[in-house]
Amino acid sequence: MDQIGVPEEVRAVGGFTASEIWLQVQADVFGLPITLTAPDQPTAAGAAIVGWAALTNTSPALWTKHITVDATIQPNAEDSRHYQEVYEQFSSMRERLL
Repeated sequence: MDQIGVPEEVRAVGGFTASEIWLQVQADVFGLPITLTAPDQPTAAGAAIVGWAALTNTSPALWTKHITVDATIQPNAEDSRHYQEVYEQFSSMRERLL
């Protein structure tokens, strides 16, 4: 974590992004905003960016301006606290069982 830092958001792609409920649950569990990006094929776009950066010896960060945000789902503070409490209970029970 020292090298990459603490995340400020989670980028979500794939079929599950069609479910608003699932995205909200994830935002609440992570306690972070879930960001949906615009490319229809984000995996292919990411691979193309990394490939081009490797071929041209440039930073993939130069291409981030081409990535646009479609939507951001914010975590619900009360639900996030609940998930954190449940996780702490789970961790405590797990430690006692091991």
